[in-house]
Amino acid sequence: MHRLSNYQHYIEMVQEQLDTIFEQQKEYICCCEGCSSCCEEGMYPYSELEFRYLMIGFRQLSDEEKEQVISETKKLLEI
Repeated sequence: MHRLSNYQHYIEMVQEQLDTIFEQQKEYICCCEGCSSCCEEGMYPYSELEFRYLMIGFRQLSDEEKEQVISETKKLLEI
C-alpha cells in the first residue's frame, strides 16, 4: 500500500502542474468537462500500479456509477 500512497502524491504533483499548463493554454484546448474523445479514439496502456490506483477509485463509486462505467466500457469495446 506504501507504493500507492507514493503514487497518489506523484499524481497530485503532476495534476498541479497540468492545471497550471491548462490554465495558460485554455484558449487552445477544445475539450470540456464530460468530454471523452481521446478515451474513445485512443489506446492508453497503463501499469499495474496505475491499474490498482484506478481500481481504488472504481471501488469508491456507487453501484449505479459502477454499472455505468461497465456499460460504457462494453460499448467502447464493441467499436
